[in-house]
Parts: sequence; C-alpha cells; structure tokens
Amino acid sequence: MFQAKLVISGPILEVYKYDLPHRSHEGPSAFSEKWKEEFPEPKESPEKIALNSFYRSKKEAKRIMFSNAWKWFKENGRPYPPFFLTLTFEDNIQDLNLANDFFRKFIQRFNYKLGYKKAHLQYLGIREFQKRGAIHYHLIIFNLPYIKDRVYRTIFNLWGQGRFELKMVKTMSGLVGYLSKYMVKEAEDGRLLAKKRYFTSKSIKRPIVIRDTYAVLTIASKLKDRLDFEKEFETKFVGTMKYEKYILKDDDDILNLDLDQSAMEAISLIIKE
Repeated sequence: MFQAKLVISGPILEVYKYDLPHRSHEGPSAFSEKWKEEFPEPKESPEKIALNSFYRSKKEAKRIMFSNAWKWFKENGRPYPPFFLTLTFEDNIQDLNLANDFFRKFIQRFNYKLGYKKAHLQYLGIREFQKRGAIHYHLIIFNLPYIKDRVYRTIFNLWGQGRFELKMVKTMSGLVGYLSKYMVKEAEDGRLLAKKRYFTSKSIKRPIVIRDTYAVLTIASKLKDRLDFEKEFETKFVGTMKYEKYILKDDDDILNLDLDQSAMEAISLIIKE
C-alpha cells in the first residue's frame, strides 16, 4: 500500500498524492469481496463506461508516446526523429482480423528489408474506420532509419494494398495532435468498442512507475520549478487525490537531483531498468 506514486513518461512526470492508503491497482478489483459487498459501486451507463475506457486508453497511449519520442538513438548517439506513417487499403477491407494480418506481414517484411532479423521498429498505432468502412492504420514510428528514396521505395513495394503517407515529426505538439486526432475519431466511430484502442510493438518503452511514497514526495519537492499543472479532486476509493504534472527540461535527470540515500535506493534500480 502507498499514499503517493510517480509515473515517468519521458520528460513528463505525474505525481498522485492520495488522502488514504492506495493499493497497487486502482478501482474495485483492489479491494476484497467483503468490501465490495459493503460498499457496492454505483452502476454506470454503457455510454459512460465506453467514454471512461476511451480516456484511459488515450492517457496510456500518450504516456507511451512521451516515453519513446526522441528516446531511441542511432549509432552516433543522436535520437531518431519520429515519423507518421498512414497505411490505407485500396480495396474496401472492413474485416479487422484480415486487415491486422496484412499489417503484421508488412511490419515483418519491413524489418527484414531494413536489415533486422528480429522485430526492431518501435511504433504506436491506431486503427481508423473510414466512412465507407475501410480500415486505415496510423503509426508513430520512433526509430525509423530514414533514407528518403530507399524508405519510400521499400514501403511502396512491401505494402501494396493502397496509398501510404510518411512524414517526419519535428515537435512534441505535433505528436500529441496526431495522436489525439485519430483516437478521438476512433472513439466517435465505436466499432472498436471492447477492443484494444491502440497497439504497439512488443519492445516499446513503457512508463516507469514508482510507488515509494518517500521517494515520490522527495522528487516532487526537488522539482517545484518544473511544475506545469496541478489539480485536486475527490475519488471513490482513496478520498481526496492531488495530481501534479512536471515537465523536465532536456538536461534534467531525476537521478541527479541530490536525493538522499533512501530515495535514491528506491528509484535507481527501477529507472535504470
């Protein structure tokens, strides 16, 4: 149990401070059956459940994006710029399983053509249904070895199902806008209801979660000048919760915050993993 946690997604640090001790999973599943019998959760409408699911998925996807954008490096030590890649079907393919099969084969062949024996390309993807029913794939690729003519020619030869668009991303705001645009369109469509709303490569970097209350509060106290947003609200399970978001600068490193030994021991192994 803990009273504070920290979620690190690249340069974004999110601190949650709980009024009551909190368990390792949010929501009713973290409590005993007896607790749920004594304090039953009010039933929510299907629309509210779907909306909550969308917001959770969007938050998770943004964290993954921040954890990977400009966080994969070339041999010379410079970060890869992210790329947007949109894949479309010329035929009106509406079967999600069939479309997914085409996509998996494309990624496998793309890795091979780029010289990788195993999966190497790291990406976050969103499926979009067009009005006519056809499926599109929108990807953010975080480590594409880019040589313009070679990459365009490779994608053209390997995809072969319809048009594609490839564009380099220069700013984080561009990434956020791209992700938000297509996740909102997906939510409004509804055909992915009860299905995973985004997908990733297997080796994608995930947000780091630290649950040591002392370490979390110590880090937050050292980053007061990086505070970007804060909000306090009531929750069903942990009482009052305070949320704080910090944005690190390029040369910031939380392992160099002059933390005491106790806080350093609590976070160093987690972060270095």
